Amino acid sequence: MIRIAISQAARDAIKALTFVGSLSGLASVGFLAYDRLIRFRPSVFLIPKDYKTHLRINNVANETIIIDDVTITPPRLLQVVRANDLITASEEKQVAFYGGAGRKLPEGVYLVIKPLDQRTASLHRLEGFESADGAKTVEIRCRWRNTRQSVMWSRYVRVKTTVKDIRDLTEAAMTKR
Repeated sequence: MIRIAISQAARDAIKALTFVGSLSGLASVGFLAYDRLIRFRPSVFLIPKDYKTHLRINNVANETIIIDDVTITPPRLLQVVRANDLITASEEKQVAFYGGAGRKLPEGVYLVIKPLDQRTASLHRLEGFESADGAKTVEIRCRWRNTRQSVMWSRYVRVKTTVKDIRDLTEAAMTKR
């Protein structure tokens, strides 16, 4: 058996390289998790438009995404109107201004957002909204998925605001500023 004498300096250098390699591996895993889970998430925010408050979903990815569920908590305050690509653009405007009167609309929320595009869905204020406290927190969660690959879990984006903020946005939409 051949014994190789390694100096203390060489042992320290090997330990340093091992440590740097471990850190590089952890950084690689961290970047991969960020890239797959966070980097191409759509952004969701509220805007004043057409005398109402609207939910805007902005696709920042270079691929199509699908919003297949929009949940508003607490329930019975707001309702997402015309967030379904199964109706035409003129029907969308009709529903945004007049509600779903006169026609049975497809159920569910299903938006297809093209790469680097954005979509807007109107928020109708329900009866409970008018009597709600202005400090009450409202959370709007959108479940999304991409068309390239499926994942085993649901991915969500959300916007958290208050009843007062939504009232203020609606007021701003009415003043056309």
